Amino acid sequence: MGWDAARRVGMARRRRRAADRLPRRPTDRVEDLVAWLLVAAGLLMLVLAGSVAAAVHRDGNARAATEAVQRHEVLAELVAQPAPATGRYQVGTVHWTAADGTVRTGRVPVTAVRPGTDGTVRIWVDARGALSRPPTTPGQAAQAAVVTFVAVTLAGLALLVAAWAGVRVLVDRRNAARWEREWARVGPRSSRRVH
Repeated sequence: MGWDAARRVGMARRRRRAADRLPRRPTDRVEDLVAWLLVAAGLLMLVLAGSVAAAVHRDGNARAATEAVQRHEVLAELVAQPAPATGRYQVGTVHWTAADGTVRTGRVPVTAVRPGTDGTVRIWVDARGALSRPPTTPGQAAQAAVVTFVAVTLAGLALLVAAWAGVRVLVDRRNAARWEREWARVGPRSSRRVH
């Protein structure tokens, strides 16, 4: 079989496949277009979620570096035994010496002090010697970035699913109305043939 004959056979097959397809309604084309647009929007949403997560990670790492310089850990003496409480932490009163030599007092969450220990706990203070939270870690910055990525992705996915559902409702209504009009036109003639 020559090149021309093979080409004619291929063209005939394509024509036959096109003829075997169901006729397409205008709403089918609209639905296809919207589906492609929503897929493109989903891909853009993933890029946006990645960009936002990267910014959160970058800011978290910068905050972690700043807090690591501004805060430091010191030993504090537990003044009063913490009252028994349920949960992981108890609140106790502690004394510590600030960098300027003054003795400070504060209430901090402490884990239960075991019998036989010297009653000291580790606390975090800022450059002025005031109580502070522990500095943010790079792991916490990464965790915030992952949570942000998931949240933005889920929010975008919810919007895309809602848009698709709205389009499906509109397309289904349009198809049903068209079917009713066509049935009103054709139905009476076909029902006469049955009887």
